[in-house]
Amino acid sequence: MKNKLRFLTLLAMALPVVTAGASQAAQLGGVISFEDYYSGDTASGSRHAMTGRLKLDITKIGPSQKIGFHFDARQRFDLSGEISTSSKEGRIDQAQLEYAGTSLYLSIGRLWPKDMPIEVVDGVNAVYQGQGSKTGFGVYAGLRPNPYSQSTTADFTSAGLYLSHAGEKLSAGAAFVHNGYKGDTDRQYFYGYGTWMPRPSLFALGNITADLSPSGEVDLTNLIAELTWRPDEVKSFTLGYNQFRAFKYYASTLFADIDDSRQDGFYLGATYRLNPQYMVYGRVETQKRFFPATETGQNNMLSYRAGVSGDNVLNTGVFMNLSASVTDSYGSEYTAYSFDMSRMLGESVQLMFNGAYTQNVYGASSSGGIVSFGGSAFYMARRWNLSLSVDTERGTDYTTNRILTRVSFNL
Repeated sequence: MKNKLRFLTLLAMALPVVTAGASQAAQLGGVISFEDYYSGDTASGSRHAMTGRLKLDITKIGPSQKIGFHFDARQRFDLSGEISTSSKEGRIDQAQLEYAGTSLYLSIGRLWPKDMPIEVVDGVNAVYQGQGSKTGFGVYAGLRPNPYSQSTTADFTSAGLYLSHAGEKLSAGAAFVHNGYKGDTDRQYFYGYGTWMPRPSLFALGNITADLSPSGEVDLTNLIAELTWRPDEVKSFTLGYNQFRAFKYYASTLFADIDDSRQDGFYLGATYRLNPQYMVYGRVETQKRFFPATETGQNNMLSYRAGVSGDNVLNTGVFMNLSASVTDSYGSEYTAYSFDMSRMLGESVQLMFNGAYTQNVYGASSSGGIVSFGGSAFYMARRWNLSLSVDTERGTDYTTNRILTRVSFNL
């Protein structure tokens, strides 16, 4: 009963704005959806949950047509009593009132900063971008929702400054963020992102995060960089690098010393189109972990993957993808084979099937093979969307069956 009351409360919060927006001929968009998930496992039991979600986007409210309202909330109903989580079953992801002027943008409420959605705050956001300019300057500040319950609390705070640029060939942004906890500095970091397309055959993207310690030291936290070259319509090559390192909270964490070991990865991928219907592809990836606690031979990963995909296979209207991968991962090895296929029936129904077989080896012992297979059906109408997914996973000593049903209505 409490769960139902929470969800009804979320709906009630949005209805007055919907009514006001409709009466003033505002533009209304959004989605109402319900999702039912069931999982049965012979080893750990069953789980059953239903989730309702309401997403609203109302713009051009009032005579000026510069006022907008955005609302996104969900409520989960645990029907089995077996789901354990630190997050609340009801949560509001977004509830903001905005003013979108010619050069000035203002918003208040629970929001993600415009053009820089890296933090969520219960506060205000302002962006200035001159008329005709491609560059904007933004600032935000407010209370940071509790990271576990998403509830509003005065313990956590967040503020930031940022620049963003959206051009034809270059899009980029940079930000400085301060997170606080009970008046002390919890985390400070720099963030940047960019995409660059100097010509149609070349595309680069990347983002970077660097944390600032209380002593003033700047350490690289995460880095992603990727370059794709398509010399023609037949082939393409992709080269990438990524680094991930755990960041520290200095005020709210219960652990005084956190190991900041990192993981580096490189990958190279390529595709080659045999003809308009069929394409082959491959990828090689290597990773290295810099963990002082790991044993020798357990800090490297090497993976190979190859596959072929076909569109309208044998003129049946079926799309199919076949792939195989071999991975030596931090002291264990596994080989996987997988396939997926799909077909449209008319313009509204899509059927999908998939399957995989994985063989795992840990050290000198084998855990046996894992077989998984499943299927999905989608019905897509102008405003209604229905889907049903069923899949099974069978290991040596367990079997898991999952069913996911979803219905949504576009407002």
